[in-house]
Amino acid sequence: MLMNHRTRSRVDFFTSSEHAPANFTTLKHMAHNLIRTAPGKDSLRLRRKVAAWDDDFLASLIAA
Repeated sequence: MLMNHRTRSRVDFFTSSEHAPANFTTLKHMAHNLIRTAPGKDSLRLRRKVAAWDDDFLASLIAA
């Protein structure tokens, strides 16, 4: 995949900014909240693994 110089510099800016750790923490919290709201009595660890293995389950988490 080819990227022009302008796109590449934007990608580098956003990933190398000092806000990257906070951004990733926010994403981690959002993912944790989605997994917590999934129905069932499975553990969070199992739900996270199932979401990684099963695209339908992952889609149901995101759509909920």
